[in-house]
Amino acid sequence: LDWRLLFVCRTHGIQIVNSHSWETDKAFAAVKTRGGFRLVSSFHGHYELLQESGDQTDTQTKRQLESVDAVVYVSPKHVATLNKYAVPAAKRNKIFYGIPFPAEKRTTQYRSHETLQLVMAARGIPEKGWAEALEAVAVLNRDLGPVVAIDLLGTGGALDTLRDKYKGHSYVR
Repeated sequence: LDWRLLFVCRTHGIQIVNSHSWETDKAFAAVKTRGGFRLVSSFHGHYELLQESGDQTDTQTKRQLESVDAVVYVSPKHVATLNKYAVPAAKRNKIFYGIPFPAEKRTTQYRSHETLQLVMAARGIPEKGWAEALEAVAVLNRDLGPVVAIDLLGTGGALDTLRDKYKGHSYVR
């Protein structure tokens, strides 16, 4: 894999690699000193999952995070991971996924007498919060009547299980 990554980076003149998973961080970190590119790691929860697996990954994770030029993160859990591995503040870049509050009124067209239509799009894995989103919609509809509906966009085993569980509920599509 190492020589293939180097070949692609050199052939195509790649200057920046933006990785979104621990596995790709690992692969590109291994060739970074020979690749002539900058490495950016965008956290999506994978480092937190590794922490739960114990200390066997700590050495590899620390080495990977030392080799990145920047880390993009979104949550306090990510900050805890960055602190644990002593990633310098200068390498950290927080971003916001969502709608900024001033824009909220322009983007939401909800009226109190209508059903609020939600859409969730992601990989069908438990870590994305599918079960929690569906449970929240179910509780709101149980307590307040049919006020919220949700469209599910994604594929994966966990999502398929939830689709079966909520099959027949008019508020889930």
